Amino acid sequence: MEQNNNRLARLVRSYEEKLEQGVPFYMEAADLADIVEYYTGQGRDYDAETCLRMAQALHPDDIDLNLQRAYILKNAGKWKEAMAVVESIDDPSHRSRCMFMAEHHLATLSFDEAVQSIDKLLQATPEGFELYDTMEEAAEIFFDYGFFDQALCYLNHIPHHYEQYARCQGLKADCLFHKKQPQEAAAILNEIIDASPYDDQLWTIMADGQYKNALYDAAVESCEYALAINPENSQAERIRILSMFQVRPIAECLPIYRKYISKYSNDYVVAMTCAECAFDAGETELTLIEGKRAYASVPLDSADRSRIIRVVLLSLIKDTRVDEVLSVFQGTSIIGVQFNETHCDVAEHLVKAGYPEVAVSVLHMMTSSIEVTEAQVCRIANIAFALTFVPAARLLWEEIYQHHASPSVIAQTAVVFRRLHHPLFCEVLAKAIDLAPQYVQAYFWDIYPGLSPAEMLLEAQKEQQGWG
Repeated sequence: MEQNNNRLARLVRSYEEKLEQGVPFYMEAADLADIVEYYTGQGRDYDAETCLRMAQALHPDDIDLNLQRAYILKNAGKWKEAMAVVESIDDPSHRSRCMFMAEHHLATLSFDEAVQSIDKLLQATPEGFELYDTMEEAAEIFFDYGFFDQALCYLNHIPHHYEQYARCQGLKADCLFHKKQPQEAAAILNEIIDASPYDDQLWTIMADGQYKNALYDAAVESCEYALAINPENSQAERIRILSMFQVRPIAECLPIYRKYISKYSNDYVVAMTCAECAFDAGETELTLIEGKRAYASVPLDSADRSRIIRVVLLSLIKDTRVDEVLSVFQGTSIIGVQFNETHCDVAEHLVKAGYPEVAVSVLHMMTSSIEVTEAQVCRIANIAFALTFVPAARLLWEEIYQHHASPSVIAQTAVVFRRLHHPLFCEVLAKAIDLAPQYVQAYFWDIYPGLSPAEMLLEAQKEQQGWG
């Protein structure tokens, strides 16, 4: 492994020196492919693209380089363009081409076609290293798409004498962890760890599976073994602190967290987890610091944005900094629907904390500017039902009614409009009676005792006439 790393480092250094000189040069296709893969793994997409363009100019018919182009397009979500590149490869039996086609089948939910593609490839591959290597690659593809049983099917056919058997067993254990079979997975890993006790990657696989199965103390211990072997194992560092947050006091976690986040400052998941644990521990200032750190790095399209905003807002409420709640919501309103549940959670906490006017304003943000579902309108109505004494509640309830509310919400609206002496009271009550008289009976039995829904409407009309 170290020899391979040294070779790759020399290749990259040689390529970059030649590129800097700005003169034409030649390198083998396989070497350039390794450099492209290195840049891609480092997240250096521009450098990878530059190298690949140069490589394809030097070796336009090289299949491996064309496949690298296809994978880069695929990873960018450009499946159509990627497939065009793959289908232009003349050799339909080329292993990497078949693997790519199988992955495309899985990505388009065509499981049977993917299996058939791999089976055809395996049948054409002679017994030996190449066959087992093909099985391992197939297992990795099916694992990546969540087809753990099919991945196990390939892995179970790989014999002990295959030189990468330990790695395959590690993948097998990972499948079992995902299938919620942690004891079976641990048994496999313990067996290969006994044979290779200084392989930090095996300990990391163990820790990852334990973490995903909520075995947090065991995950911390496995990470510490991995880090004792390789202190630079970033995945083990990450799993360790995430596991610690679940089972250790926040004060014990913070030194390790700060060391980790100083190295990986863009890891918003770890920062978000720290913020949530700090909130649970009553550390509002720490919650705000780490919540804001997480929000600065979370992708715009991530559902975690609402999760981060929620903990930040609840911390502001707990810290009595309620004036900041609305400004935070206004700054994030462009995100849209995914924040709806957060609005409701925050509104409920505002009511409990004694800020009903701000709660109404938060709910008004939902009803006035965000497309809400019927279920969410029901939740808004349930929160707002006890807030009719707030002056702004009148407009809020008018908007609730306009959202094509369910029959139960229309009945609630009728109750509220009666409290507010709203001119639409009888109109809404009549609609509620027409749609679902049982809700009218439930909400108005103590207001108009002993009356049928039709009699209630007559009584309500008389009452409304007296409002003047």
